[in-house]
Amino acid sequence: MRLLVMRRSEPIGRPERAGAGDSWSDRAVVPLEGPGRDRGVWATIADRVNLLAGAVPALPEPPCQQRIIAWSGWLPADATPAAGVFPRDFRTWTSEGWDGFEKVIERLSPTLVARGMTLCLRPHARHVLSDAQSCRNFMERAPEGIGLLLDPASMLTPEMLPDAEDHLGRILDTLGDHPRTAGVLLSNVKRSSVDSGALTPSPVHIGEIDAEVLHAIAARALPASTPVLVLEEQLPRQLAVIRAGELRA
Repeated sequence: MRLLVMRRSEPIGRPERAGAGDSWSDRAVVPLEGPGRDRGVWATIADRVNLLAGAVPALPEPPCQQRIIAWSGWLPADATPAAGVFPRDFRTWTSEGWDGFEKVIERLSPTLVARGMTLCLRPHARHVLSDAQSCRNFMERAPEGIGLLLDPASMLTPEMLPDAEDHLGRILDTLGDHPRTAGVLLSNVKRSSVDSGALTPSPVHIGEIDAEVLHAIAARALPASTPVLVLEEQLPRQLAVIRAGELRA
């Protein structure tokens, strides 16, 4: 399993003077261990970019990272995207949300292709890409330059937790080996302290899902070549869970 870490801090090498493209570079994803650890940034994370907000910032000018990870988008409202906390707005899944989303993607695609970049969309239960089927359907017709950063736990709602193992298994079976899936975030979820109907990402070993179950599903469904991302929090504990699961496998 190739492990990467989603850093909590700003990415290394961030320019001192922020420009328009800097909006796409809030944090970095870097190799966690192994021979690729010193090869630098695998992707940047654009926490502040909301693809449904209307005014999407210009993409970074070259030289720039090959991959950018951004949430798939939510209709403008108060949110804390870095913590994975979003309001529920049913308009997100109507033509208003989908039309706006697809127009933005179509507009970004030529620039992404010209600069050799991939925009990896990160789904969420309260976003336009909210479940496995909507992700798969969109990825089948998405233009060039668009990929998927699969985040199975963030696609769960509190009502789905009793059957989380089944839901996660279906998500990973549907999308884990999809050619557009650039990587998979392996995380747990915990109940939000500010929104009783929401879940927020947490380290593998902390949360509502049994860590052993979580790892077993990922190990079964993911090709060995698919990068696995973890949150930058209590990394030794997370690695202990992951490594123990690999030994049992």
